[in-house]
Amino acid sequence: MAGVAALVAAGLIVPAAASYRGTVHVDVQVWSWASHLPRWIALTAVSGAGLACFLVVGAATFSLGRHDRRYVTTGLLGAAGGVVMYAGFLAGWRASVGAERPRAHTGAFAALVVDALFLSFAIGSEIIRRGRWRRRCAVVVTLLFVISVFERNARLIPLLLAVCGACCAGFGIRYLLGASSIRADPVTLKAWLASRGLAVGHLQPVGGPGSDLLAGTLADGTGFEVRLADGDSRLSGAVGRAWSLLRFRTQLTGRVALSSRVRLRELALTCCLAEKAGVRAPVLLLLEPVEDRTMALVTRTPEGAPVAPPVKQETADALFVALRDLHRAGVAHRRLQTGSLLADDVSAGFSSLDASVPAATELSRRIDVAQLLTTVAGVSDPDTALQAMRTGYADMDEAAVAAVLQPLALAPWGWSSMRSAAKCLDVLRGRLIGAGSPVAAVQLERFRWRTVISVAAMVLAAYVLVGQLSSVNLVVALQRMSLWWFAVAVAASAVTYLAAASTIQAFVPRRLPLGRTALAQLAAGFVGVAMPSTLGYVATNARYLTRQRVDQPAVAAAITLSQIANAAVTVVLVGVLALLTGSGLSQAKLVPGADLVLGVASAAGLAALLAALPQTRVRLARIVVPHLKNLVPRLAEAVSRPARLAMSVVFSLLLNAGYVVAFVASLVALGAHPPLLPTAIVFLLGNFVGSAAPTPGGLGGVEAALVAGLATIGVPADQAIPAVVVFRFATFWLPIPLGWLAYVGLQRDGSL
Repeated sequence: MAGVAALVAAGLIVPAAASYRGTVHVDVQVWSWASHLPRWIALTAVSGAGLACFLVVGAATFSLGRHDRRYVTTGLLGAAGGVVMYAGFLAGWRASVGAERPRAHTGAFAALVVDALFLSFAIGSEIIRRGRWRRRCAVVVTLLFVISVFERNARLIPLLLAVCGACCAGFGIRYLLGASSIRADPVTLKAWLASRGLAVGHLQPVGGPGSDLLAGTLADGTGFEVRLADGDSRLSGAVGRAWSLLRFRTQLTGRVALSSRVRLRELALTCCLAEKAGVRAPVLLLLEPVEDRTMALVTRTPEGAPVAPPVKQETADALFVALRDLHRAGVAHRRLQTGSLLADDVSAGFSSLDASVPAATELSRRIDVAQLLTTVAGVSDPDTALQAMRTGYADMDEAAVAAVLQPLALAPWGWSSMRSAAKCLDVLRGRLIGAGSPVAAVQLERFRWRTVISVAAMVLAAYVLVGQLSSVNLVVALQRMSLWWFAVAVAASAVTYLAAASTIQAFVPRRLPLGRTALAQLAAGFVGVAMPSTLGYVATNARYLTRQRVDQPAVAAAITLSQIANAAVTVVLVGVLALLTGSGLSQAKLVPGADLVLGVASAAGLAALLAALPQTRVRLARIVVPHLKNLVPRLAEAVSRPARLAMSVVFSLLLNAGYVVAFVASLVALGAHPPLLPTAIVFLLGNFVGSAAPTPGGLGGVEAALVAGLATIGVPADQAIPAVVVFRFATFWLPIPLGWLAYVGLQRDGSL
């Protein structure tokens, strides 16, 4: 905990310079709310909190001093260390702010010092771990920190640093001075077990000293295990359990018990249910408190040898019989790996029920069957596993089992086990429903990683949009903007998605629905927020065409040719427009910025470095060359059809025309009336140069290039900047929410 507190403090200090203005805004808002409170309430709260702090510290010191003065010593040292740590963290924060260093507020600083003193004393003296003191400390700490903000005008970052400093010092002093653990040691446990009628011959921790699991043998040679739940293990694995509960459905994770005591009670219940059903599993011997703050669960280890390959058909049948009986008792095992299975010549069972849950649902049982199928197939073969399920379990719907035969069914085993078992799951699914037969997989996640990425992309887009809008006087720009011309820009932007879809269709050997393909282009615009636009376009279209049952070489050819056609048409169009205007390209002084040049140079240098390594060259040759061999014939086939080339040229022209119309309409909407052909050249060149920026959607690069290009044809900055912002809003920002809806919709109907 001390290390975690130090890391949190470092995480607050490092970005302090970037977030200082934002935190000041929050502070001002809080202080403005506090100013509406009556003065007598603030004074009463301050007096009451100070008196409560003094009384709790005095009473705790007196109570602890009568029993063990070590707690008083660690508490006082922790209090002193808390002030020192807080002062150090505060100095680091002020140094990171630098030129904007805040003025010291004497009252706020003194109040936070008192807060850090009390919290670090409570942690160091361990009174927060004692039942009768825990609530009192929580009330006093809350009052102290709330009053520090509302009455003393304490800032947000110093307040958080005070908490981190107190936790870091309190926990650090406790463990540096060898603070006593409330966990019972093996000697104490032996005496306690003997008082309960269990004569212990041998007992030692599993996994080293301090473990909450101990194993040993009784005097008669029977093996047993002791599991402990106390303050030391209360938060053990809590983060992982909370994440599993948040991400996965309850049927997969079970009823996640964040408290170790509740988990012991559930384990005791499952042991009793398994014993009643006649399943070979750990048998409950005791569930009692060793001391006031330590709960112990004692179970007898079942007899039998661990399952090892090769597994005979009779053993596999017995394993499924045991799982069927466990399910009939209402228990789901949830971790059916080889280490949890026992077998002999007579029957089979389970050596552990640590992950089991009572009151199992039907989906939980199917997941258990899928796990046992995978395990048995791994130590024998898929045919043996399937025959054992049909013989031993008998009454399971095979199509329902196939629906959960997916790597996520093995999530409790860990990610490496999920990946290694993926092929086995595919084989088992094919044997159950037939190779190539469709099956609707049961969704075991509450949300997927792509959902997290989508949300992050939306947040990033909103952040960048706010930054762009802050550079112009948006209110004035909107007041003078013509909504009619803005609607024209939006309509022209919609045309570009139809044109992009038609360009893709021109090179695909099968007919695709135009509406759905256009939605895929809209979804590609949303995906492009989280990555460079071209990469998002390629990834989305490749997945869409694959889901439309277009083979991989044809997918690669269609996307490659559409990009080549669009680039070729753009280059020719720029040349033609330059000749028509009679200005050539000398007027378009679109010089890339230093950041873009550095980015391109860095990417080129990295590519050259990778190409110079022999291992990288071999791997690239192994991956790229086969794809090129399949791609070249498809490219030749597509080029050999003039009709497709003509269609692609027409729709590429329509794509560029849509963007040019949207750009010109945005300028006209803001009152600018530049010449049409030079404006088209500015857009085509500016969009090309800006899109080379390695940012999502070319953010920053496109805007800078377009504004610079408009300046070369005489558009003033007070018109060019708002017009570019309006253009990007119509063609990039506005389609993002619609792209997200298209993305979700295409995912749900299986098109993406």
